[in-house]
Amino acid sequence: TNYSTSDEIINEELHVLCQRYKAIILTMDKTTLTIATSNGANDELLSALRFACGCTIKVEHWPEAKIEQILHQWQPQNNLHLSTYSTVATHSEELSNKSLVKNHPLHDFSDEETSLNDDSDTPVIQFINQTLRIAIQKRASDIHFEPYQHRYRVRIRIDGVLQEINPPSSELIPRIAACLKVMARLNIAEKRLPQDGQLALQMDNLRYSMRIATLPVQYGEKIVLRILHSHWQPCLEQLGLTDKVLKQLIQVLSAPQGLILVTGPTGSGKTMTLYNSLLQLNHWQKNICSVEDPIEISFEGI
Repeated sequence: TNYSTSDEIINEELHVLCQRYKAIILTMDKTTLTIATSNGANDELLSALRFACGCTIKVEHWPEAKIEQILHQWQPQNNLHLSTYSTVATHSEELSNKSLVKNHPLHDFSDEETSLNDDSDTPVIQFINQTLRIAIQKRASDIHFEPYQHRYRVRIRIDGVLQEINPPSSELIPRIAACLKVMARLNIAEKRLPQDGQLALQMDNLRYSMRIATLPVQYGEKIVLRILHSHWQPCLEQLGLTDKVLKQLIQVLSAPQGLILVTGPTGSGKTMTLYNSLLQLNHWQKNICSVEDPIEISFEGI
């Protein structure tokens, strides 16, 4: 069998899913997706592909060397074009190009970032768009998506306090976690282990990056988004410190050596305080390194 795929039909996201399990896509039509693998049918891969395209999955067995050669030659593009085909989009609402976010490293935004808008005709995308817009407009630091036995709760953290906002309709609940995981290029078939990833989006010409963390719970998966304001302009004077404390902080930062311990509850401003302090020290005559995983905000010179 010759290996060939049509860019008009095959979604790059499906390639990424297959590559993760060392499989390749051979052919695809409105009802059937045919893949080749050397390891036999993997239940997690088949489940993920069925969700992503809504097709029947057929598996062919190929030699491992041939699979490895093709995977080595195929390199995914930097940007996902999720709507260049119509047949898959019909079955996969979550992979539509109307998704509000793309996956980018937190320190590298594409010039073609997707804008946050509410014009999508996909209800689950509309709900996620609206939730993110509310959170950003209210300057929330976190968004919590929490499944329970008889309801689904969505909360945003503002000034360290969690506040409940409008929940999704019942028909959207099963799709929210999977949609967010697809957007972040997480493994949508993995529901028993925690996962984390990164997202990027643009709203009102401002860029935002987000960390996403999933946690298996009794009635599904809890998902937390941490909003990082990448357009934020550093300034110690805007931290809200009293004049006395601000003067002490600047004095301590000017010391040649030492240790500063920053503590506080979630959303209290620890990250902003640390980054502001780093940038206070950032100078072309100094060599500054931060030790962090993941990198939350990237600045030149650090």
